[in-house]
Amino acid sequence: TSTVNTLRLPTDQRGSQYAIQLEVPAELRRPGEPYAATIPGFFAPMRPGENAGHFMVRGAEYDWAFKERGKAENRKELLAYVRRVAPGIFSWLPLGYRVYRNVERIVRAEMDAAGFQEVHFPALLPREPYEATNRWTEYGDNLFRLQDRRKNDMLLGPTHEELFTLMVKGEYSSYKDLPVSLYQIQTKYRDEARPRAGILRGREFVMKDSYSFDVDDAGLQASYDRHRAAYISTFDRLGLRYVIVSAQSGAMGGSASEEFLAPCDSGEDTYVRCSGCDYAANVEAAVRAAV
Repeated sequence: TSTVNTLRLPTDQRGSQYAIQLEVPAELRRPGEPYAATIPGFFAPMRPGENAGHFMVRGAEYDWAFKERGKAENRKELLAYVRRVAPGIFSWLPLGYRVYRNVERIVRAEMDAAGFQEVHFPALLPREPYEATNRWTEYGDNLFRLQDRRKNDMLLGPTHEELFTLMVKGEYSSYKDLPVSLYQIQTKYRDEARPRAGILRGREFVMKDSYSFDVDDAGLQASYDRHRAAYISTFDRLGLRYVIVSAQSGAMGGSASEEFLAPCDSGEDTYVRCSGCDYAANVEAAVRAAV
């Protein structure tokens, strides 16, 4: 949520006219867009101390809530980005969808700058590719399974390694065509047992996934380093605090894995960091050095 929404709210008035000031960081501004824009808004009658109600912007009504940003100033954050439709499923409101598009634009720009090519796969997929890799079974209850009218087994894609591999197999015929690096930004589906953390742990979510196809281990390492540098550049451009830690590959597979974690009080992952070196790892992947 890089777009900051500020409100100045006198606590002794009811049903007054207020304005939302949108402070847009430079890296998220559209060409020619000013640093800040003001949108008139109207709050339904409220009593001092209330922290919920309805909000009108350009004729559209939203539910809203306030979150304290500091005791020293009368400045609060408007939470008007998404709306819950069902557990783990959300709709994007106009302000939230604008942030969403800006983040996607930055991610795409950094991937393109690194020389990766964008593709797009369907979300509705046949069973056969996932049966061939045994992930039709390995994913267990996390996989959304369904059948078409002819009783063919289908799934909603939780990730697309199989489809990337089949595309390269079909479109490239020689090792001389390698290396190839492809990515997509697409909706994924996972039937989480306990959806939580809002859009961070949902049953429907958007992922940027990228894959390289290389001739040898040296090429693989070079492609990995390019991806790593692109992610660092992306998170730096977005102004996010993050820590790079060793992690487990899990159902995604692979011989090595790293995670970019954003430290926060409400997070569910835990990592450890050595105070005497640069080593950091998710607790699930941490290893103890020999003594």
